[in-house]
Amino acid sequence: MELKISTIKVFVAKNGMTILSFAGLAFFAQKLGASQMGVFFLFQALLGVVSLPTSLGFSRSVEKHVSSSNNPELYFVSGLAVQFTMVVVMILIAFVFSDRITDYLGRDLITYFIIGLVLKPLSGITFSALKGELRVGESASVELAKQFAWVSVGAGLLLLGFDVTGIIIGLLAGFGVKLFWSAYKLDMGWRSLRYRPTERSVRSLLSFAGRDLVGQLGPFLYSWTDILLLGFFLSSAQVGAYEIAWRVAGTTNQLTQALTTTVFPQISSWSEENAVEKIEELLPDLVLSSVILVIPAFFGSILLGEEVLTFVFGAEYATAWLVLIVFMLRQIISGFTSIFDVILASMDYPELRSIATVIGVLLNIVFNTVFIILFGLIGAAVATTLSVIFHTVLTLYFLSDKIQFKIPKFQMGWCIFSSLGMTLILFPIVKYVNIRTLASLSAVVLFGVIVYGIFIMGSPTIRNKVINNSVELIPNKLY
Repeated sequence: MELKISTIKVFVAKNGMTILSFAGLAFFAQKLGASQMGVFFLFQALLGVVSLPTSLGFSRSVEKHVSSSNNPELYFVSGLAVQFTMVVVMILIAFVFSDRITDYLGRDLITYFIIGLVLKPLSGITFSALKGELRVGESASVELAKQFAWVSVGAGLLLLGFDVTGIIIGLLAGFGVKLFWSAYKLDMGWRSLRYRPTERSVRSLLSFAGRDLVGQLGPFLYSWTDILLLGFFLSSAQVGAYEIAWRVAGTTNQLTQALTTTVFPQISSWSEENAVEKIEELLPDLVLSSVILVIPAFFGSILLGEEVLTFVFGAEYATAWLVLIVFMLRQIISGFTSIFDVILASMDYPELRSIATVIGVLLNIVFNTVFIILFGLIGAAVATTLSVIFHTVLTLYFLSDKIQFKIPKFQMGWCIFSSLGMTLILFPIVKYVNIRTLASLSAVVLFGVIVYGIFIMGSPTIRNKVINNSVELIPNKLY
């Protein structure tokens, strides 16, 4: 019950973040154009890559130890101390290579870059400690506030005449909000500062972080490897169009993100209690929930992908319509990957996830380098999708060796059937109704959502799950 309530809280918050992000991106994209948006995405990608050594897998390790240890304050302070040391080291390295960073970005943004190197990792580890306290539902409001800070500060500065630096400052403001609000909400609070890191606590954190390091880096490397390589081979305008397509596709996986955010500390706790049967019982529902909204989005992108990019972001982004379709397919596969990854890590098998990630990331780099040179934007999208498929197959193999579970094939088949039904009904509307405005596009999308909802509720199994979960969430005092 508590797990479901937390999932709902996170899902609602992530949908709020999606709406904010989508609206902000649409405003920024139309205000700045593809070229300046490309600079922003390159800044984000490079900041993420350079800040990777500052965490060393510590965020997930801190979450794991805070959720399962009798002395969470000690592990939080230990992780914070090690991470702060690495932040100082990476700042010095960034200063040394400041000219190279400026050349790659095409703008002198080194001051903002240094600030980001401080705020990003420290906000991440503090937020992980909050989730480790099994307060995942409450942590959702922190992420929402971070997104609101980025959009509001960025939009405000653009209206005041700033260029791309405006949304970069907004991004840094978001990290700051996440850091200080997470610290404020922590139950352990200021009392954790009384503790001093010990050799044993640091070694324990390093042990888990070392085994899970590559696994944690996987999602980031899958998300940004293609962007970083595109920055070398193609123009910033093409990078901007490509990343906008990815951000649109990313709006479909909010339920998956809510699930993985919520279940990690809970499954970690069950694993400590050797309650494997609870994990096996939960997994099929997690798999179904991860794709139930993404499958219809893939079919919808085939019908309306070009219109979405044109009317929401601008005509110059419509060149990435085929990229959007490939990304929607990738999101279906990533739904499985995310669930399998988080269960392996939470059951204390991070090394298995790391093996799959190493193979997937290496393939991702090789595929992207070759496919970008040969096929441009679409090559990058296909390359990343292929590497995710390899990763997913490996994690499925590893997980099936540790627990017994069944993939809900019938329910997933019903999702595909419902999506096909929606597509057949929408096709003549899209073909013969001239969609010329954002309002008409929104009306068609809303109609598609309703049609899919009617189809999907035709499955007694899915319908009963929805009804039962809804009833459980109704407070007892309403009866």
